[in-house]
Amino acid sequence: MLGGRAPASDKPADAIAVPADGSEELVYLSAVELLGRMRRKQVSAREVMAAHLTQIERVNPKVNAIVTLVAERARRG
Repeated sequence: MLGGRAPASDKPADAIAVPADGSEELVYLSAVELLGRMRRKQVSAREVMAAHLTQIERVNPKVNAIVTLVAERARRG
């Protein structure tokens, strides 16, 4: 197991799809690592936010953890 996640073969049939564009990786990094990448100009704050909003859209229908999502307000911010 890498990064605390099970290999793809161990996922249940109803597992949530993971995007192939690399944005999925951002949602599993620590705040310290994200900050370091932003300081090194490897990723922007907007890219980090977009990756997290995408993760919420992908996962929340199954876990129902977000009560009120104001994605448009976050994007304007």
